[in-house]
Amino acid sequence: MRDTVPSDQTIIGDGETPEDRFASAWRDGSPPPPLTEFLPREGDEGYLATLERLIQVEIEQSWRRSLSEPSAHPQWLEDYLARFPALRTPAAIVRLAQVEFVARTRFGDPPAADSYVARFPDYVTPGVAEEFVTAAANSHSPREQASTAENLGALGDYKLLDRIGEGGMGIVYRAVQPGADRVVALKVIRSSVTSAGEVFRRKAETRFRNEIHAAARLEHENIIPVYDVGMVGELMYFAMRFVDGRSLNELVKQGPLENRQAATWMAGVARGVAEAHRCGILHRDLKPHNVMIDARTDQPMVADFGLAKLLDTDDQLTKTGETIGTPSYMPPEQISDASNVDARGDVYSLGATLYHLLSGRPPFQAANTLGTMRQVLYDEAVPPKRLNSLVDADLETISLKCLQKEPVRRYQSAREFLDDLERYLRGEPILARPIGRIERLDRWRRRNPVEAGLTAAAIVLAGAALAATTIGYRNTKAALAEAEQNLAMAKSAVDGLYTEVSEIDLQNQPGLQPLKQTLLVKALDYYRRLLERNRRDPRLTSEMADSHFRVGTITEEVKSVSEALPHYQAAADIQRSLLQKTPDDVAVAERLSDSLNALGRGHQRLEKFDDAQAAFEESRTLREKLATSSPGDREYQRKLANAIMNSGLLKARRSHLDGAAADYARAQSIRESLLDQSIDEAVARDFARGAYNQGALARQREQLGDATGKLQTAIKWFGKLVVEHPENLSDRFQLAVASVLHGDLLALQNDHAGAFVAYAASRDVLQKLVSENPQVVIYRERFATQTIGEARLRIRLATEEIEKNSGDAANAEMHLTTTETLLASGASALAGAIASEPERAGPRHDLAVICQLEGEIQLLRMDVPGAKAAWQRGLDTLAPLKSQFDRNPDCELQWETLQECLKLLGETSEPPAQKPDF
Repeated sequence: MRDTVPSDQTIIGDGETPEDRFASAWRDGSPPPPLTEFLPREGDEGYLATLERLIQVEIEQSWRRSLSEPSAHPQWLEDYLARFPALRTPAAIVRLAQVEFVARTRFGDPPAADSYVARFPDYVTPGVAEEFVTAAANSHSPREQASTAENLGALGDYKLLDRIGEGGMGIVYRAVQPGADRVVALKVIRSSVTSAGEVFRRKAETRFRNEIHAAARLEHENIIPVYDVGMVGELMYFAMRFVDGRSLNELVKQGPLENRQAATWMAGVARGVAEAHRCGILHRDLKPHNVMIDARTDQPMVADFGLAKLLDTDDQLTKTGETIGTPSYMPPEQISDASNVDARGDVYSLGATLYHLLSGRPPFQAANTLGTMRQVLYDEAVPPKRLNSLVDADLETISLKCLQKEPVRRYQSAREFLDDLERYLRGEPILARPIGRIERLDRWRRRNPVEAGLTAAAIVLAGAALAATTIGYRNTKAALAEAEQNLAMAKSAVDGLYTEVSEIDLQNQPGLQPLKQTLLVKALDYYRRLLERNRRDPRLTSEMADSHFRVGTITEEVKSVSEALPHYQAAADIQRSLLQKTPDDVAVAERLSDSLNALGRGHQRLEKFDDAQAAFEESRTLREKLATSSPGDREYQRKLANAIMNSGLLKARRSHLDGAAADYARAQSIRESLLDQSIDEAVARDFARGAYNQGALARQREQLGDATGKLQTAIKWFGKLVVEHPENLSDRFQLAVASVLHGDLLALQNDHAGAFVAYAASRDVLQKLVSENPQVVIYRERFATQTIGEARLRIRLATEEIEKNSGDAANAEMHLTTTETLLASGASALAGAIASEPERAGPRHDLAVICQLEGEIQLLRMDVPGAKAAWQRGLDTLAPLKSQFDRNPDCELQWETLQECLKLLGETSEPPAQKPDF
């Protein structure tokens, strides 16, 4: 007998448990908040029991929602095991695996019992899996059976045929209305809602009745008509026309739509919405899911006015400030104050829907609801043409005009939006104008007043001040003094610009990467002019050093590290000279250590290891003195730990592994001491990175047990950072990278289930990062790297099955098929990276590895020509780098490996005369 689910309850406020509140959030129809918002603090009594119950709620509700919303992502147990390592106990895994099995069975994805034995071989035996089947068969309680419409077979005069969908507040059935002798779509409010708490039930009924009365007033060829309204007991329902077709959401899943098709369908949608607005009704939840394309007429039809608000009604539901709608398509004002939404809110949603049809993704889509809302409020949508090069410029302009943050800048009505679409379809000039650089910068200025104020001061004041101090203002001392004051103000402004803008996380600001680079280039130009001016003034040597350092930092980001190094060197030379004159000046010593650290990092990136070592050692010596002289200064201690870690990283690169391990241990000891005093974000992040470095080094030394422990520590700390700072994509990325290495380690130790859990966790995070940030190449590359690790493990397991006399051929083929899918996605990601940077070695090397693995799959299937073709593709990929093999030994080794593979089959290969196309 297995353990039962923990029964201790954590009570909150009015007696509701956290899982009650979490379930209510799911049933409300809107995307729910993350379950971590309902958890007590880790370590508190009841934490694990509450966590497990919250996960049960989320698994069931996410699979329920996936039945009606194909775009919804159901939750898998592996995701939770990766996020919450404390759950990895046999009893908890079996309990939660059963919850997932039952949910999938109930909501349209019934699994095979033995698939759970394969996924969790150390925990789920065949006997336990059979208990899952029994639990699924008994999962409908008598109360639910009595109140669910499917089991009634009929509702009022309606005969229920089958369930065809599920919306925010109701379930939709295909039904027959006998009196009218027609098939209809019958929407019934959820039985789970009517059995909820009284307050929630009354609220649901009010919203449901609004839906009925609003929709019943509308008659238009692009609006699905409502035929009938009624109640049976506590079950409220209404009947609509049954549309035989597919939703726009289903259609766009196959890829972005062709320009004219998207415009034609959206014009029909706009006509329907314009008619609703004429009748005084807002939709407030327009999205691809709510637009059906009639298979017979090819006409779009708008459905689900479940969030409609009568314009002339004093609707208290919206005056409470409740946010109703779908965040990815929701206007900013609907998030900040739903009571202020007018027809222009629907115009925004029309543009968001058009954007999705053109680009293949919503304009805003983060890892969670709060992240999406943040993007809607503060970020600009990436122009759809960047996501799909075939998007017509006019349609891009139309969609982006709708998506403007301020309602006054959008089309002022659905009719205006429709008029511009019709101009486009007739081949006439549209009225909307593209968003220029100046307007984009102005939008950024209004949302980021601090950075924007610094930008304005930098561009205007700095130029004027520099000119004044070098030209006519030298005529009098008073004028010169005024000019010097202006210059000081300008420098302060640009220093602020540099600090603020350089800290904007490129990955956290999709669409703003070009703007950040533009601003940094402007700052770079200013600092260069300042350097030129200061060369004529010997009093400003300290400022000269600061300017060189900033020029180096900006140059490294927007140009190259090789161009940055002379500036780091110049800064260090000036600061070293100043320190010789004033050896007790700790400010100069700290700045010199920073310059040397940057210099060492640059040399290391260029593989000039001797130069890097000299710079790191000098920086470390300075930071040792600063930390010793001021032991209570946390920043000095933190920087010392970083200097020691940098020395260790260099030693590891040079294969001085014992020295690297000693440096890592000392750096982590300092950080651990700081965290014992108090936890702050910067030190926590440094500690997590250090633990990852220790794990990677231990693996290099083949100390697998130690490596696993260090990686688990890194994952734990990165996980905390992700929870506390979900907007920081760098933490999420590093968590995924750590999970990949953890998976590799578990695979080496034959913990296959654990390895698949780790790979699944990293794959999920990296897929989201890639989809949200398509311009960030490193995300695509790391996603591909992850697929390689998992592919190697699956190929090994498939090989073992094939080589056994009594091997499981079906299981082997499952591994091979899964691996092919993984490698195809990895190859696609790398092809994009190669196309944008064809001379880079890393992506070509990894793509060649994928080709090698694809060949191994074909060989296991006895497809020798297929194996040869895959290995030849790998050689073709590496061929453009053959002259650079002396600088890329990994590529040379991979080339030799592929050549050996072909020789085993009696083949040899020469590189092609031309580079392959990507």
